[in-house]
Amino acid sequence: MKKLTYALDRETGWYKLITAPPTASTLPNELKVEERKSDNVQAQIIIHGRERIPKEIDPKRGWKWFTGLRETNHVNVYSGNFRTFGRYRGSFVENYCLFQFSPDSETLTLLFFDGLKRRFGGIDDLIPLLR
Repeated sequence: MKKLTYALDRETGWYKLITAPPTASTLPNELKVEERKSDNVQAQIIIHGRERIPKEIDPKRGWKWFTGLRETNHVNVYSGNFRTFGRYRGSFVENYCLFQFSPDSETLTLLFFDGLKRRFGGIDDLIPLLR
């Protein structure tokens, strides 16, 4: 698990990375939260990085870092899955994520679980890790 903290830059609307472990170098330095624009996405809110993916590599996704934010039973806590590039060309690895926004949305905490495709059951045991 990796824990990253982002701060909102109100001028640009991007969350900028402020703390991360050294092993999180492949995760995005900036994230943007937006309402979905495509009916192909089930979540009402999405989060993505700046870097785009060429359509030849993945015609379904425009961003290298992208997931829908799914509500949980905890206030300001959302879950999602980031796909990262796998070891072999054209392969991807699913990674489970928890996102916690501060009450004023100024801070975003991201818990990134490498290689965990989907978490079954509740997230109550993970909530202390967000603090």
